[in-house]
Amino acid sequence: MLVLSGWTASPAGVSAGCTNHHEQSRSVDDYAHAAQLDPTNPQPLYDRGVAHVSNHQPLLAMDDFDQALKLKPDFTPALMLRGEMRLLERDQPGAKSDFDAAIAGDPSLRLRVAGAYLSAGAFQPAIDNLDVWIAHAPHNEDLAAPLGNRCWAKAVLGQDLDKAMGDCNQALGLRPGLPRAYDGRALIHLRQGDFDRAIADFDAALKLEPHTPLSIYARGLAEQRKGLKDQGDADLAAAVAMAPHIADMAKRFALTP
Repeated sequence: MLVLSGWTASPAGVSAGCTNHHEQSRSVDDYAHAAQLDPTNPQPLYDRGVAHVSNHQPLLAMDDFDQALKLKPDFTPALMLRGEMRLLERDQPGAKSDFDAAIAGDPSLRLRVAGAYLSAGAFQPAIDNLDVWIAHAPHNEDLAAPLGNRCWAKAVLGQDLDKAMGDCNQALGLRPGLPRAYDGRALIHLRQGDFDRAIADFDAALKLEPHTPLSIYARGLAEQRKGLKDQGDADLAAAVAMAPHIADMAKRFALTP
């Protein structure tokens, strides 16, 4: 899930894991024993890798996923988790290779791949994957979240703003109260100089998800540009207190005071 205290993420396929260190160690030992009993089966290696992720041991986890994929190169769960971990390590080419292989085996994973890219702040590949997924979405699929995500990613990049606005409006028509769609639409209004509408949409988004630093920061920009200096300064300060590097990240996308 996306955490806007910085575009950071945890691998989407990993659960909360074991409840204490003893149980974690026992799980790792159990999976190691299972791997010894059936050395041609990638599943125990994958399961041990997941246990290592839950135990905050990424290097051991990656080694297990590598071994599992040597046994079965098209083992989709390992491809996805290794791709997500590579993305967190800023190895975007390696992540793309894993994701492409996973999608080749299961096209429905493209939406999860788009989410992983969004979480890592890799907006263009997220848009590329959302474009394909939306164009080929199953009949009666709920498109609200994918449309809202595509709108938001384009708004962050300042790309295709008219089409992005169409995505956000369609998403809100399908699912009123979708925070990401309000955020995307607010960013578009901000970029287009419509500060009243930007502030209104940021207010709507923050009412639903109050702890979103980028939204608070961007609302502060809209307030400053509208002439509401005190309100704007307060929002910028609140966003920086929540996420100290938010100003640097916003600057990457031409969102500056």
